[in-house]
Amino acid sequence: MTKVLEVTKTERRMKMKVALCDDEPIWTQQVEEILESYGPVHFDVEIYYDPQKLLLAIKETSYDFFFLDIEMPGLSGLDLAREIRKNNSLVPIIFLTSYKEYMPEVFALQTFDYVMKPVTKEAIFPVLNRIMNYLQVQEKGLHFSYKKIDYFIEFRKIIYFEKDKRSVLINTTEGQYTTILKTDELMKRLDKRFVRVHNSYIINCFFISKLENEAVWLRQQDESPIIPVSRNYSKSARAEIVQQLKEIM
Repeated sequence: MTKVLEVTKTERRMKMKVALCDDEPIWTQQVEEILESYGPVHFDVEIYYDPQKLLLAIKETSYDFFFLDIEMPGLSGLDLAREIRKNNSLVPIIFLTSYKEYMPEVFALQTFDYVMKPVTKEAIFPVLNRIMNYLQVQEKGLHFSYKKIDYFIEFRKIIYFEKDKRSVLINTTEGQYTTILKTDELMKRLDKRFVRVHNSYIINCFFISKLENEAVWLRQQDESPIIPVSRNYSKSARAEIVQQLKEIM
């Protein structure tokens, strides 16, 4: 039996806003019922049968996460996810699908997970557990000072670190920052989602779009930075990345 993630008193008061988009009412009803049975976290579910209406809604409404059917007339779930990603690169997106051939595109869009139809508690509860964990750690971040100014950047916004002589460039979803922290000290301040792949690079596994033996492709707005993986870190880095991707996806 799939267990519901245990939550704290703070989470019991949590009310999360969810957008559910599928052109077939039978699936929206099933997902909504599963969300209602999840447990102490309350989900405020807004259902859309027309993806165009959700596309209009996201311009004015903020959602904690999305359930999107892939196969919809007019605008597919993949296209809808691309539009969501233009304004929010971090919000979890879960696809509902009957076909596994979409998986390469799903991975490229850095979605949180996918669920095969027919949907069940056994399939959706583990996804919800990971979402709860992800949203709980969003506020963890990096504190540092540079030129007598204090900074705090949430881990979820940091894409990668790049060593630049005596400084380190911090590439984020909101721009680039600089710190003079040494790499070893920097690694002590980060959590397990960050992996050192090179003497000059530390990456956030959440932003990986493609992994090869000697390089990692990251997702950064409309760009795809290619980060080299050195021989010294290749074996250990790959094992850490694979483990993190299993937890993220």
